Amino acid sequence: MYEEAFEEREDLKSYGDNALLLFSLILRFGLDDIQVIANDALTDGNDDKKADLVYVNSDEGYAIIAQGYMAKMPTTKKSAPSNKASDLNTAVTWLLSQDPATLPTDIKSAALQLRKSILDKEIKRIELWYVHNLPESKNCSDELKAAESTAHSLLKTHFPNTNIDTRSIEVGEKTLNEWYQSIKTPILVDEEISIPIRGGYSMSADLWNSFCTSISCAKLYDLFKKHETKLFSANIRDYLGSKKSDSNINFGIKNTIESEPQNFWIFNNGITVITHSFTIDQENQILKLKGFSIVNGAQTTGSIGSLKKRPNEDTFLPARFVKCDAQDLISNIVRYNNSQNKITASDFRSNDRIQERLRNEFKTIPNTLYTGGRRGGADDAIKRNTNLLPSDSIAQSLAAFHLDPAIAYNRKSEIWISDKLYSSYFNEKITANHICFTYSLFLVIMDYKNALNIKLKSGTNLMDTEKESLTFLRLRGANYILMAGISTCMEILLGKPIPDRFSLKFKNTVSPVNLMNKWKPIIEALLSFSSQLSKPTENALKNEADVKLSLSSFKSLVQATLKANTQIYTAFAAEVEI
Repeated sequence: MYEEAFEEREDLKSYGDNALLLFSLILRFGLDDIQVIANDALTDGNDDKKADLVYVNSDEGYAIIAQGYMAKMPTTKKSAPSNKASDLNTAVTWLLSQDPATLPTDIKSAALQLRKSILDKEIKRIELWYVHNLPESKNCSDELKAAESTAHSLLKTHFPNTNIDTRSIEVGEKTLNEWYQSIKTPILVDEEISIPIRGGYSMSADLWNSFCTSISCAKLYDLFKKHETKLFSANIRDYLGSKKSDSNINFGIKNTIESEPQNFWIFNNGITVITHSFTIDQENQILKLKGFSIVNGAQTTGSIGSLKKRPNEDTFLPARFVKCDAQDLISNIVRYNNSQNKITASDFRSNDRIQERLRNEFKTIPNTLYTGGRRGGADDAIKRNTNLLPSDSIAQSLAAFHLDPAIAYNRKSEIWISDKLYSSYFNEKITANHICFTYSLFLVIMDYKNALNIKLKSGTNLMDTEKESLTFLRLRGANYILMAGISTCMEILLGKPIPDRFSLKFKNTVSPVNLMNKWKPIIEALLSFSSQLSKPTENALKNEADVKLSLSSFKSLVQATLKANTQIYTAFAAEVEI
């Protein structure tokens, strides 16, 4: 099952016991830039207050707070230690409620980012994960429910003007296999299901057949009570819960079905279900299905399934059932039926002429795979081509280098959505070689941080300058503000005017990975000034005045020490073309 795919991920092994944490994110969300996420989300320290990972995705509106455990010999243990699950009580307490002045360095940046995102109402859901490679247990589940209750109380106390759903998940052997299976075979509810219908019609094409009809809310209620979130195995997001708020769509669904059941059909867009096969018994008005997975309508189904009482048999909503055996097409059915899903924002740019030109240019650069915004499915994320240049990471590196670190860090999906932002970085001037130039800097900053972490964890004493560098690089958003800082200094580094940053490239046409060593001396020289870049990270780079002031201070120090580093800068300049 999932173990084989996990073992094949050589790129995760350097993360040690945190590797399974990262793999679980890949399984759940289909992330293809996991190294970038690991660099930001792993807490990395000995004083992390029991939060091994804090992943804040403000684009999608959720945060994951996770604790991990890896049994060395899993076959000899019946369950994971429940005290590790209870540790999440400690984690949420420190992350959500402790005075910032008392927060340890290892989690301070994560806590500030999470709180800022909550206050800005960017977070709709917080999930507490206990990830391990053992069977799941009631003891762990009970401890997680207690942590979930703690998180809920803290949010009500410290963030009373927000409506955030909290949930806990024991991500053990069973859940990992289910998540993996839902990617390989997206229909987990594989039984035969009979649905009473009131008429309908068929539609078909070469690769699919469908039947459009109505489904009783009572039937959907029964299915949810029996299978719960397995009904959404092919869906990117499952049920998010509901709060008593007029602005909460799920509460609105529940309120409508209870107060106006006769009008529910016309008020609701309905559901889309994929199935292995279906037959229609016209005489008895029965639709017989083999397999059932909702790809659009998870919120509607979850809202119905969580009603206090079963809805009336005569309350219906629109439904369409699709049989399709082509895996690529199923992925697209899932993708395009989720109009709220910003994770596919780059898809809308993948066919424009700029991306087409860049894909052709990258074909001449060895060991690179540039998809130009085209996304594979979650299965592609699991296998991950080692030469892949992730679309979001490319966009972020361009934004940061072109002096927009806040956009790089906080608005990566918007880069693809907004015409203004998109044309700022992907325009007639952009070239594959310039992307290699900026993305190689992006990679070497992450690599430098990882090297320092590995050195520290091995027991090696870090020099004071290395400690300072690691402290800075652990700050949320540090990568992006550092890239912008280095970009502001490019004329100093190259010793000549730069009319247009888009013209910058290395003389050798090679992959970004093979260009990293060209940047390393620059990183080592300039990180000593990184304290000038720390302040903007306290507000997730959202304070524009702080960003501008820090970049100016950083540039001034680099200029002041020019003579001391002339040899390093001259050697670097010899590698660069303008």
